[in-house]
Amino acid sequence: MQFTHSFKSRLAGALAAITISFLLISPSVFAAGPIIGWGEIAFDGSALEGNDFVAIAAGEAHSLALRQDGSIIAWGRNREGQATPPPGNDYVAIAAGSRHGLALKQDGSIVGWGNNADGQATPPPGNDYVAIAAGYAHSLALKQDGSIVGWGRNNHGQATPPAGDDYAAIAADSGHSLALKQDGSIVGWGTNDRGQASPPPGNDYVAIAAGSVHGLALKQDGSIVGWGRNNDGEATPPAGNDYVAVAAGNACSFALKQDGSIVAWGKDYFGCTSTPAGNDYAVIAAGSVHGLALKQDGSIVGWGRDDYFQSTHAAGSDYVAVATGWVALKQDGSLAGWDWQGGNDYLEVTPPAGNDYVAVDAGYDHGVALKQDGSIIAWGGSTVYNQAINVPGATTMWLSPQAGRTLSP
Repeated sequence: MQFTHSFKSRLAGALAAITISFLLISPSVFAAGPIIGWGEIAFDGSALEGNDFVAIAAGEAHSLALRQDGSIIAWGRNREGQATPPPGNDYVAIAAGSRHGLALKQDGSIVGWGNNADGQATPPPGNDYVAIAAGYAHSLALKQDGSIVGWGRNNHGQATPPAGDDYAAIAADSGHSLALKQDGSIVGWGTNDRGQASPPPGNDYVAIAAGSVHGLALKQDGSIVGWGRNNDGEATPPAGNDYVAVAAGNACSFALKQDGSIVAWGKDYFGCTSTPAGNDYAVIAAGSVHGLALKQDGSIVGWGRDDYFQSTHAAGSDYVAVATGWVALKQDGSLAGWDWQGGNDYLEVTPPAGNDYVAVDAGYDHGVALKQDGSIIAWGGSTVYNQAINVPGATTMWLSPQAGRTLSP
């Protein structure tokens, strides 16, 4: 999403895109702040270091944040590199697709990363882009001249936008896309089996959001309309005319009110509609089954599904190393573990006590650690593969432990 400074003036000249996967806010609008999150795997406070975040984006199981200095950080699932954004500090906008990411640079060009099976992370060349949106496996960009380009998966025509140069905002999701025109009307294209690409008529809309199989639109009078799949009420927004922003997930939807509070409706899968309390929120974003909100002080909160830490981070600031997913080495030489998949079947998240560890690694369900005396200790794992049992004997020759899925080389 992208916002102008005034709610009533968003339509005129605004290049605003409110989508499941894209969120941008100008660094000049809100102060920067730290990030905190919670969700299915609840951690108390669970904070990201830093207080200089200015934009957020939520994908299927990963999240992105843009810093004031123009750099990008990411967290959550990273199996396909979707949570590994490119280096640099010249970015001005971010978008998170299902398993890929996009970033708009200061020079008007676009970069992509993550899953690229359909070319969704390979944006077209050029430096005349002003907004981006990322769907499940396709991407969109709005150009300075008001036209739209698309790329990536196009099996339903979702990456083939309509002609014209009078567009002001774009939104993309699973197999459909939406665009807000400068006259306040909405057009849709792509998959339309549940009516998700058939927005309502009218020309009094100021913002749009595309969910997996539904859509939302914010009207000039501050009310919200929805369309498309409505199995869980996700396309039936609450009444009222005091809303200023909308965001759509898979089967849940969010809205930001004028008083800075957040409301949600639809299916409460993994706590997706259990939004945080408070009235100091400024921007919202929706992932598939999780949400993010940027507060007026520039800090970020998250809620909903968290099996890949898309909305949660381990609390504390005394870590010096981390192994993928669920174990970390602290400054005092001790180990910390946390629940990464809703269980501890093999005691994989219960590392041994002590403060003489110097390196750590984690496999699928077991961990290994190197001690100061050069010996290796392991824990977790199943009795089928003995990955935490057949550990080399005590010696001072070991330099670095590594853990695989079912073996530790």
